[in-house]
Amino acid sequence: MSFELFKTNMTTFFQNKNGSASGVIPAEDMPVSDMIEIPDPQDPEKTIEVLDTDKELRKLARKITDEYHLAIGTSIQQVGGTPRPINPAIYNGAMNTAKEAIFLAILGVLKVMHSDKGPKPSVPLMLPIGAAVVAYWATALVPGSFLPVPMPLTPPYTTPAPGVLVLFPGNPKPIAKGFKDAFSKYDNERDFNIALSKMLDDIIKGFEDHLASVSGIYIGLVPAGPVLIPTPISWKGITV
Repeated sequence: MSFELFKTNMTTFFQNKNGSASGVIPAEDMPVSDMIEIPDPQDPEKTIEVLDTDKELRKLARKITDEYHLAIGTSIQQVGGTPRPINPAIYNGAMNTAKEAIFLAILGVLKVMHSDKGPKPSVPLMLPIGAAVVAYWATALVPGSFLPVPMPLTPPYTTPAPGVLVLFPGNPKPIAKGFKDAFSKYDNERDFNIALSKMLDDIIKGFEDHLASVSGIYIGLVPAGPVLIPTPISWKGITV
């Protein structure tokens, strides 16, 4: 999966929620939103139905988180002209567990923004999301988080020892800026599909700019006369 598919799947999600606005689903065919009953402010002895905002925000936070994690499954670390994919054991294990913090961070920010007199989107407000993504990548700070082969073409490695090491799990600020832009720049855009596309592009750019800041070294054994010497080369950036 790539971020192109992330955008496709998120677009479908939003269009199913806002089909009439996007021109995809006639109003009469729209699915019924989740509703809850609350006391009627005008008559405490009666109840009224209102949108279950908490449940809807949870669905959104979960969708963004799951689609991000799916995209990361195609991660590639590259140095020396050869690409190395993410290790399925790390991806399906520690990273899969750590993604829950991303969900909780996104949900927390969404709840704050949708609260009465909630603050306007800002980079500081969105930083918990960036911090959660950095913590997610911190689980890759172990040998073997990316497969050690194929080895870089230069220097002439004979054996990984241990191969890829992630030393810096990335800068959280690009992610915070991406979410801030997504939730603040398009309030006056009248075309739902244009606003949605630009919003998702901002989120994706934040994710991509963060991945570009992830860095580390590759260590392998290089012949030096009769012995093999562990030799590191640095790398920066993960591609999806």
